[in-house]
Amino acid sequence: MKKLMILAAAAGLALGVSAQSVQPTTAVVDELSIPAYTISLQKDVKLVQQAMEQRLKDDKLKTKKSSGFVCAPAQVVPELGESPVNLYVKVEQQGKKKDAVAVVTVAALPSSEGVSRFLQNFAQYVTRFEAQQNLNAEQKNLEKAEKALSKATAAVASLDKTIQQKQDKIADRQKDIESYKQKIKDAEKDIEDLRADIEKAKSDKTGAQQTEAEAQKEVKRLEAEVQRYQQSAQ
Repeated sequence: MKKLMILAAAAGLALGVSAQSVQPTTAVVDELSIPAYTISLQKDVKLVQQAMEQRLKDDKLKTKKSSGFVCAPAQVVPELGESPVNLYVKVEQQGKKKDAVAVVTVAALPSSEGVSRFLQNFAQYVTRFEAQQNLNAEQKNLEKAEKALSKATAAVASLDKTIQQKQDKIADRQKDIESYKQKIKDAEKDIEDLRADIEKAKSDKTGAQQTEAEAQKEVKRLEAEVQRYQQSAQ
């Protein structure tokens, strides 16, 4: 590919130039000077380069790079007419980062007819491309946010379920406590009843012991009487 050198011939390349002002310039291909046009866009140079790449893809142009230029040799560019042309495109940054602008230079052989219109339309294309890029970025951010929201919502739902399960267990344990309290009350009443039974049994035992003593005394008395009668009978 022949080396292409661009000679900036228009004052429109200065930093203060309005964004969509197309200016004529001269492109030198080897030693051949051909008409060209340039435009200065107050956009990020990488964005403009991406927009130009996409713009050429829209026309299904086969391109290659040579010495910093994107070249589409011997192809039909709809905006430049029906005949094949050699299209040369270069996007470069001019100025420091703070005040930098993207400078786009376009040349075509054998004819530059329509290049000015191509650049004017491209300036509008960049605006749409940037808006679409921003939209795509926001859509990705939205998708990420929706995924994060979905994940957070699922986490909240899971935690709500866990909390409900714990609360249900607490309610069950509280029921157990109430049941144990009733069992304790029943057991305490049983103990009181058993103690009362013991006291009654003790009382009954004392009475029985007295009755036993009296019965033993009576048995001894009767045994003595029997012995006495037996002796008298002899």
